[in-house]
Amino acid sequence: MAVLIVEGRAHKLTSSNGKVEAHEIHTIYSNQEETDTRVVLYLHHAAEIGYKNAVVRTPDTDIFVILLYHAHEIKLNVYLDTGSGKHRRLINVTEFAESLGKTTVPHFLGTTCGVEKTAPVPSKGRER
Repeated sequence: MAVLIVEGRAHKLTSSNGKVEAHEIHTIYSNQEETDTRVVLYLHHAAEIGYKNAVVRTPDTDIFVILLYHAHEIKLNVYLDTGSGKHRRLINVTEFAESLGKTTVPHFLGTTCGVEKTAPVPSKGRER
């Protein structure tokens, strides 16, 4: 069995005799606009139905911050599959949060995400 989330709707996928069936899971419906924050709801549900591990696949690094913040509350091992091509990485979010400690994570996030700053990108081209 697997759970697939597509466009805010959760589906339970089961396979029997080479046939895959999908059934929508209405109990974890949410009207939250941002999928990033809904992921935490889905992970809690996965833990409730017995999963021990979950992989979140997204190219969006914002989800890493959200998962890191909630990692101590989610009762399963969470991995973030991010990037693409040769830059694709699998990050053990649970292990990383544990290494920081429960009280350190909010402070870490406050210093890294409190104010967004963008530095100018140096140019390698010719000056005109």
